[in-house]
Amino acid sequence: MSSFTKTGTSNAQSDGGNVFNGATTISNTGASGRIRMATVTGDTYNAEATFNSTGQDVQIAYSGDNTFAGNITINSNKVVFNTNTGKVTFTGTNNQTLNGSYNYPFKKLAINKTSGTVTANTTLSVDDSLIFIQGNLITTSTNLLTMKHGSTATGASNSSFVSGPVKKVGNSSFLFPIGSSNIYQPMAISAPGTTNSAFIGQYLVDSMLVNTSSRDTTLGYIYRDRYWNLIRETGSSNVYVTLSWQENHPIIDSNIVVVSWNGTKWIDIGKNQIIGSKLNGNTQSAVVATYYNEFSIGYSIANMSSAPCDCNNVQTAYCLESCLYNIGSTNWIVSVTSNIELLTNQTTWSGILPMPIADGVTLQGVSSGVVSKWWESNCPLITTDHTATYDPDYKYTMFLFAIQGNATIEGLRIRGSNLGFKDFNQPTILSGGFYTYGSPIMTMSATFRNIELSGFSYTAIFKSVNYDDVQIENCYIHKVKGIHYSGIGYGAWFQADRSGDQIIDINNTIFDDCKAAIDGQGRSPIMTISDCTLSQFFHSEDINMHNSDDDYSFAECPDSSGTFDTRPSGDTFLPYEITPGANFYTFYWDNTINCSNGPHISTPGQIKGPLNSTFSDLLLYPLDSLPAGHIPFYDVDGYQTTIQNCIFHKSWKINGSGNISLRYPHYKLDPTNSFVNVSNCTFATEQFSASTIVDENGNNNAGFCKIGDNYILAPVWASDPKIIVGDNSFSYKTGIPL
Repeated sequence: MSSFTKTGTSNAQSDGGNVFNGATTISNTGASGRIRMATVTGDTYNAEATFNSTGQDVQIAYSGDNTFAGNITINSNKVVFNTNTGKVTFTGTNNQTLNGSYNYPFKKLAINKTSGTVTANTTLSVDDSLIFIQGNLITTSTNLLTMKHGSTATGASNSSFVSGPVKKVGNSSFLFPIGSSNIYQPMAISAPGTTNSAFIGQYLVDSMLVNTSSRDTTLGYIYRDRYWNLIRETGSSNVYVTLSWQENHPIIDSNIVVVSWNGTKWIDIGKNQIIGSKLNGNTQSAVVATYYNEFSIGYSIANMSSAPCDCNNVQTAYCLESCLYNIGSTNWIVSVTSNIELLTNQTTWSGILPMPIADGVTLQGVSSGVVSKWWESNCPLITTDHTATYDPDYKYTMFLFAIQGNATIEGLRIRGSNLGFKDFNQPTILSGGFYTYGSPIMTMSATFRNIELSGFSYTAIFKSVNYDDVQIENCYIHKVKGIHYSGIGYGAWFQADRSGDQIIDINNTIFDDCKAAIDGQGRSPIMTISDCTLSQFFHSEDINMHNSDDDYSFAECPDSSGTFDTRPSGDTFLPYEITPGANFYTFYWDNTINCSNGPHISTPGQIKGPLNSTFSDLLLYPLDSLPAGHIPFYDVDGYQTTIQNCIFHKSWKINGSGNISLRYPHYKLDPTNSFVNVSNCTFATEQFSASTIVDENGNNNAGFCKIGDNYILAPVWASDPKIIVGDNSFSYKTGIPL
């Protein structure tokens, strides 16, 4: 560790060439006289660097290339990096930060990191040049990067860009070196009219999907899951806006335009010449922008009337794609009348999947002038060999279709790559049917009616966390398998993670040959499963609903002796001891019992004991407000689940998974009205007695249904009014008519 402090009134300087291998602090406390580092040659800082001044200037990186491998902290506006021509280069292999409450003024700034990022925890500015080689610079609207008048940015790529907003000042054109989620997606503006003009640009990837149906009549589909923000902060100049695309987000054809949100709707500001190709390119708006909010790429429907596609009679992959992108109204209907193959080696369409199903669109199969049904021999069939590498940030790339609003899918048979094309037991190369984008500020509903979905490895229908309602009616979902790996192979997969009611309604639908028919994560929606048939070919629970780790209930920690038997009688949980006839196989909880107030290890473990009837009154806390002396329990945030009039053909044994696994019904926003109702169903599984299921050394979590890993007929649930079990029949022999 090195520390240097100037106390006198004269100037102090170093020619440079210094190598600081330990943490370094350089301070100026003199009433006059500056410190100047790297007067001739650049310095090397291999660890933390702190620069202070309670006196005059501290001039760092005066000349040459000055490399920093650690964090930088400045504690005064007298600390500057832009006095001369010197360059600051970030080279560390770890994450680095710019700290302090003052602006970092750089002359030249370079990012050259083989791993890790540079995060600005305060503002920074560049006078001359910003150079990207490797690694990202992370900014925010508070900790903003300002490119001053006359400055440039060069070298940005998918491996090096600004993740966050960039402010550009001046009257020269500028290419914003911006991106998000490992994708470089620049935006450019033409030259403003004045030197004090200031624009802030940022590229975003999100699932807001708001107002895509509010648009000029010349516009069809608009990319709303990825877009640019451009804010005119200072001045009145209007500029041309250039947007870009690349292989991760290509365009399907040249019929695109630049679109701008005017506060009420998307407006068409046209395009000039397309530079590049459909896979990599850019285009400038035909006119200057007059509104400065969100910008995106949209598709013009101006040429649809002359295109060789009738959207009421779609028979080719090209026309299916064209009609889904060039939507002509808010209630757009795309009618498929012939079998269609969406194969990766075809050249008659773009090959870009998923195809979007925008807000208000109905995709339907039609035969002989009427909407088809999957069981009819002439029902149109869409097949594909599409797969994609699993990426948690881009799950939708695995899917055939992406629903981005209110939509209806009906009268089609859709078969994925697992039927004759691909091996369904690949851990990362996967396929899916329909992906639904959600929005926390927009209500969305998808209806799947009279369709067959088969041959996928990830899931046939995926409801993302903020998508609202899904209705599945008269459908056949089968052969959705990836059984050798966890987290794939679900017929329908529902996620929920927001306040308010989300409704899942599945009626008269057949599920067959999947890892699981229905899986749910996160906070529970209102779910009704009625009149459905579930075959004997499942590899885990037929229906499985469980929490993500953001909802908790708590029991007290053990006393100093390590036992659980000294808690107040009014506590939610009874003492943890073996009580004959009331054994309880608990919810998942932390393996490490940490009785201090603080984070808990969320590796799930299990413990067995009894539970009293006041469980329905337990309190739920977020993890960061965990009361001292408590430990968390999971799988307790069920809402309203109804399973009725269904047939379960799988016969599970005591040591198996069971047909149905649900959360305890205690939705934190409406605990009083939470319930589970399993009634009037037929099970091939035996109706085991509670004493048969309970095992001191193991389960209590098998049988036809379990709540929070406890058999639904266990004594712990016997008097719980929230759990309703009635008029079910058991030991049905598969294949014997009812």
